[in-house]
Amino acid sequence: MLLKGSIYIFTFAVFLIAGVHNLNTDNQNELWKNSTVEINPIKLKIALIRDCRDRRDSLFLRRISYPRSIQIPGSMELNASGIVRKQLPKDWNIETEITVDMPFLGLVKVPCEECTFKNICNEEILEKCRQFLKQNPKSDLTCNCDLNRGAHQLPKLDIPLTLPNVKNPARAQMINNYSKNKGSVIKIETILKSAEDNKRFGCFNAIFVVQ
Repeated sequence: MLLKGSIYIFTFAVFLIAGVHNLNTDNQNELWKNSTVEINPIKLKIALIRDCRDRRDSLFLRRISYPRSIQIPGSMELNASGIVRKQLPKDWNIETEITVDMPFLGLVKVPCEECTFKNICNEEILEKCRQFLKQNPKSDLTCNCDLNRGAHQLPKLDIPLTLPNVKNPARAQMINNYSKNKGSVIKIETILKSAEDNKRFGCFNAIFVVQ
């Protein structure tokens, strides 16, 4: 696939991450509904979303706007501009680390096997991207991972937020315990790496507070 015109880099990155998550959950809705422990909806204040400001990276945010709070399930409107300092790899891996700072209990690292994605630039994800573009014909986004260097402005994007599919009742209960502790701080670090050599090229931090 050829790269045509300017590319809204951060939109594409967010779309890929959200698309991978949806692939993991779309086909398991019935299993999720029949789980012995349901995950409760959660309301979060967004304290911070930014890149990791590491000079090793090729992908950075320039500006980003987001709502002050979100509810899951629900959606989040995002608008941002980004810059690519060096052409990105053709295929990506995504690694995410989640920690929760709970009142009276301190810092807890949350185990999350579902937070690591390999070879996300596959045809199934790219087809989801193409379907998205059909609904947004004015966008200059194209469905490629090997994005060219340069600055890019993206249009507003409405990102669906879904509850995770958790098969283990004990883990589901653990997540519910986090959501009940108002004031708990959830920290998420997402690292983007080349699927070819596992070399890092981007990183994002997000901090949420349970309301």
